[in-house]
Amino acid sequence: MTGPGEWGDDGLAEGVDRPVPPVTLLFDAADDAAVTRALLDAGDPATGAITVHPTPGAAGSDGVAHAVLVALGCSPRRLSEQRVSGAETAWQAATAWVVALEIEQVIVLRAHRLAASAIERLLVLRRYTGVRLVLVCHGCAPTVVGEILPPQVAHRVITDVGDALSGVAVRAESAPIAFEAVLPPVPDADVTSFRADCFRSLSAADFARVDAVYRRGMAAACRWMATVPIGETPTGLELPQHLRSLFPVGLSPREMADGAALLASRYTPHELRTLAAGLLCVAAPRVDVRLPARFGDHAVVQRFLAELVIESPSRRHTLTLVRGAQAGCLLHGLLLETPPSLFIGTGPGLSTVAVTGEVVAAILAGTASPVHAAAVATALFTAFPSPTLNVIPISALSADAAVLTVPAGGSRPPSRDRLPRRTCVVAVPAPARPLLHAARVFARLRGTPTDRALLGGGVGLLSRHLHPVAEACGISLPVTSSADSSWHTQVVAWWVGANLHHRGDWTVRDPTQGSR
Repeated sequence: MTGPGEWGDDGLAEGVDRPVPPVTLLFDAADDAAVTRALLDAGDPATGAITVHPTPGAAGSDGVAHAVLVALGCSPRRLSEQRVSGAETAWQAATAWVVALEIEQVIVLRAHRLAASAIERLLVLRRYTGVRLVLVCHGCAPTVVGEILPPQVAHRVITDVGDALSGVAVRAESAPIAFEAVLPPVPDADVTSFRADCFRSLSAADFARVDAVYRRGMAAACRWMATVPIGETPTGLELPQHLRSLFPVGLSPREMADGAALLASRYTPHELRTLAAGLLCVAAPRVDVRLPARFGDHAVVQRFLAELVIESPSRRHTLTLVRGAQAGCLLHGLLLETPPSLFIGTGPGLSTVAVTGEVVAAILAGTASPVHAAAVATALFTAFPSPTLNVIPISALSADAAVLTVPAGGSRPPSRDRLPRRTCVVAVPAPARPLLHAARVFARLRGTPTDRALLGGGVGLLSRHLHPVAEACGISLPVTSSADSSWHTQVVAWWVGANLHHRGDWTVRDPTQGSR
């Protein structure tokens, strides 16, 4: 168990006893330009491999660290202003990016010209991250191995460039399902009338586009409800829902069990469900819990809603997704009460900016420090003001970098006289997760306690760091809003009935399927 501010044992520490592959020494005796070109072409962080090309005259430890950052896609022009120009901080930043971007192979050209201090830092990088390190020696013979590597370092010698590239695995790309680019105007109606109002006010083609997004939200809610622990879900008697509706009120559980056995012996399951479906209009299902009842875990609801709209490109998409999700939850007996006038609210999908792969590439191209990159990304997908961004602790980021749990109330100091703060659970877009992960690894390498700020160095007082960096990346930051005002923190969830969406029940249409 770790105390406040202490790092857990996650295996990311120098000196941890982990197996690492031997160093590969590739000898290009002819100094063939085609070999260099093939190795440079193989370097792409998206594939898990980078090719480092140290510049002439920069063979020392700091110069090679800067070359590694460039190979990772970072900006070499921002090293000084983001305080990662020194050898130690540059290597810490490079190591953090290698870990967060899941780099598996590092190829270093002109390795025979590097200083011993640079070789040693590359070996430290290998021990810390477990990467396959390939050192390329041009115009020399394998007899100089002892001049490049310490004798205790395990290594192998090759002369075929194909052998050096064979270890790079092709990564499968999973592209998210794209949204309809532009939706027609949608009504600012609640869940009870939203879809009907859309049907009445839109053309058939426009309604079909809106309904596709609505059903996407509905299907997401059904998938989420399937993960809710059984103990959270209100249940009725032990009989299945469709059988309980066949018996009059007042029978004992034993009498209903005997009756169910008799019915099951004479009718097929399909016939029983058909009969029960006809009785649902005159006999409401009975449950053995008091309803309505508050849903126990508010943070879980926040996370679901934040992840639902994490890729939403507009307010219209967000409103439609949320109304569809509300309808899906109602199928499972859960009512989500959203704040009024949701369309003009603030928070995920409303006042935030969707962080895509293209946005992350622009951030990387304009930054070198993981903290500065993470600060820009977080400002986009949260729209939080700088006082809030400045106090988000390292411990607020989940282990998989998918969620930030932020104290609502921003930078207010805690007080015994106040009630405990609410928390705001924010989903981190998948493309932005490596940036926040890198910031956390960078903090760990620097020995920063986990109760200290994750993004403070990239935000600064009155955003004096954040705005110039965003401008350098060509990114416009959104209008800020507080965590307290975020719409998804104000949603209240109530159990109001039993689950009517049973898998295999023909009376409930799967919202992921089209109209029949």
